[in-house]
Amino acid sequence: MLSLLEAAAEGRERSQRSMAQEFGIAVGLVNTYVKICVKKGFVKVRRTPSRRYVYLLTPKGAAEKLRLTLFLLSRELEKLRRARADYGLVFREVRRRGWERVVLLGGSDLADIAALGALEHGVSIVASVDRYRRSQSVAGAPVLECLSDVQMPFDGILITDLADPHLAFETAVAAVGEGAVLAPQLFQLPRPPAVAGA
Repeated sequence: MLSLLEAAAEGRERSQRSMAQEFGIAVGLVNTYVKICVKKGFVKVRRTPSRRYVYLLTPKGAAEKLRLTLFLLSRELEKLRRARADYGLVFREVRRRGWERVVLLGGSDLADIAALGALEHGVSIVASVDRYRRSQSVAGAPVLECLSDVQMPFDGILITDLADPHLAFETAVAAVGEGAVLAPQLFQLPRPPAVAGA
């Protein structure tokens, strides 16, 4: 719905087929959303001579677009707060165990959140491991392709992989043993670390 309202805000000529491709959904679903938006007064439709349509956002549609945007932003901020709190628990456990140097396993936005937690708790990040190498460094530490590339000594591994945290956890456990791997509660791993119940 939000994608359709954003497209209507552009006010340019387009087909439902092109919108379906852009949104990654079926043409029939775009048609359904267009009908809903027109019925609710969010969008007006104008036919052009080239047998296409121009979808125009109404003031009511602009208000709905803003409401949906704020709702989604609020949800994302809540996820960010939860992840930050979860990594706070992980770093308290890191400090309890006396760890000073860690490796982050996974190149997602969670690596940046974990880096903030490391900074707050005085823990050094030796490296971040991301098989896709989406960045050059995380908190000044190099981003490496696999765990075997880590040359500096470290005390443990923190899971920061959003794509497949279970696989990351299994990989880390195979490399260093379960006692040297921690993950936040948000991953709900089958055998959560001691910090999960804290």
